[in-house]
Amino acid sequence: MHLILLFLFFSFSTSAKDDLSTLAKSPKWIKLLHYKKNITGSYVSEADAGTFFLHKDGKKNPELELRKTVEIFSQTSTPNDDHAICKFPLRYKWLNRELGMPWNADFSGCQKYISFFSKLAAKRASIVFSSYYLTNPNSAFGHTLLRLSRYDDKNETEMLDYGINYAAKAKENNPFLYAIKGLFGGFIGEFAAIPYYYKIREYTNFEFRDLWSYDLKLIMPEVLEMVDHIWELGNTYFDYFYFHENCSYHLLSVIDVARPSLNLTDRYSHYTIPADTVRLLHHEGLIDEGKRRESTYSKLIRLSEDLNQKELNLAKEIANHPKSTAKLVEGDSDQKAADVLDVSIEAFDYFNFEKILKDDPATKELKSHILTARAKNPIISKDVIDPKKTALDSPAYSHSPTRWVLAENYYDQIGKSTRFEFRAALHDLLDPPAGSLKEAQLEIGKVSFELQERNYQDAKLILDNFSIFNIKNYAEQNFWASPISWDVELGVKQLRRLSCFDCPAGFVTGSVGNSLQLARQKILLALLLNGELNIQSQFENNYRVGLGPKMFARYRLSDTWVTALNTYYHFNTYEHQKPFEDYEWWNELELRHHLNEKVSLSLKGGGVEREREWFTFGEFGLQYFYE
Repeated sequence: MHLILLFLFFSFSTSAKDDLSTLAKSPKWIKLLHYKKNITGSYVSEADAGTFFLHKDGKKNPELELRKTVEIFSQTSTPNDDHAICKFPLRYKWLNRELGMPWNADFSGCQKYISFFSKLAAKRASIVFSSYYLTNPNSAFGHTLLRLSRYDDKNETEMLDYGINYAAKAKENNPFLYAIKGLFGGFIGEFAAIPYYYKIREYTNFEFRDLWSYDLKLIMPEVLEMVDHIWELGNTYFDYFYFHENCSYHLLSVIDVARPSLNLTDRYSHYTIPADTVRLLHHEGLIDEGKRRESTYSKLIRLSEDLNQKELNLAKEIANHPKSTAKLVEGDSDQKAADVLDVSIEAFDYFNFEKILKDDPATKELKSHILTARAKNPIISKDVIDPKKTALDSPAYSHSPTRWVLAENYYDQIGKSTRFEFRAALHDLLDPPAGSLKEAQLEIGKVSFELQERNYQDAKLILDNFSIFNIKNYAEQNFWASPISWDVELGVKQLRRLSCFDCPAGFVTGSVGNSLQLARQKILLALLLNGELNIQSQFENNYRVGLGPKMFARYRLSDTWVTALNTYYHFNTYEHQKPFEDYEWWNELELRHHLNEKVSLSLKGGGVEREREWFTFGEFGLQYFYE
């Protein structure tokens, strides 16, 4: 009986409404069925399973669906698991209130629903952001999920919470087909309730991604409505679109159901990015300050900052030979031993993450030697993270992914131009650093045009560049890891040869190498081997291949000032038989100043040598990050 009272706890008394036509247009009903207006102004539900609707035309007709729902709900007061009342409890409770409580259903026959509700009956809800993971295209932009907790203690109970995850059921191994299906809704997306500690292990201990958790400012009745609606969504699926109807979009739709006045999903008509949704909830005042859960790797790197080289070597030795732990720290002071053991514990987890995730008994036994030595040490670790640094890294403070650029250019021996650029998403290596990628770049859908004046006359509009994607992953080499740095870009660009200045060419370019950071991570230096393929009719056999060294160096003077040098040298196969006679040497230096989170100024200049001719260029630009 107390469970039934709990179901009805969040009922609000409202006056009965007999006009079902009006009720069918109410924001709550529209949100409950996930209706959106199409270009003709008619409603169509984004839910794609017929089992989500009670009327055969319910997907496209809110009123027919409402009338059929009222009819079915009126037929019985003792529903069982297969009845619509048990499948759609939130619809039942809301309609019952709106119609003046004409029904009195006994939910005791809804055993599956009662079990689900009892398991998830939450007091609090949080939105969780899992950081960017460039290794997996499906998670390159990060991932969001809901965390539901029925406990009051915010700091000690998250391992007992449940995560509500929306993800695509993607089993496609062909990368080309995977991309096509992901872009055009070829996969189905479904909700799942998973013990939250599983997600912690997956993200922080296996993929080494940090988790950011933000408590939603919702009252308990709204949280309980979210639980009800998540149960209802188990009766449907959605076509999964990588850039729009993705994890973030549909989590926002669940929040919209609990509070229809927010209209959160209406803010995203073209694409939805996980970090962008966190920033939206922050701007709307719907979340508290974030709490960061470091990945095993992040914590290892942070704790290692306080050790010298000898101590780092000792920590690695312990991690690799746990049985010798007591002997290796023998003779060290308690404080030194504690610091080394703290790092060696994280290092052991990092080196053995796959076995730990499988709960391998032998691995647990090995780790126990380090844990025992640490337990005997009387020093209590003061593992304190600088809150200012944590706030700076929070995705709630990230810049908008959409960027416009207006710039004036000068080309030696050629003339000048005005350049217009649009970028759909997400971040480049010189963009504002708060809450964004630090050692990586991920740009999708960047296009620029130039109003070009040859010899300062005869203005002509030309395509300057169209980049389908431009990804750079310059993860640093350090004591614990030696990741390969790489970049790849695909698109169309002006080659600007003196013999053909306005001749756009298709291109694909990629690099591999190594990166490191210096001066307490103020300097990022990448040394790479770069290759590029150009496709254009001016070349013999319509193509050219270039190969040579490349260097990228970035120096962050402060949070608002950053400068970078980009240079490469290509040996090109212009005529194929003469691979070293056609070369290109490119140098570009850029200084960028971030006035605020929306506006940046850019000044760049450089020189390029082609066809044994040298010319210089310069640009001053204004960048605007569009909400």
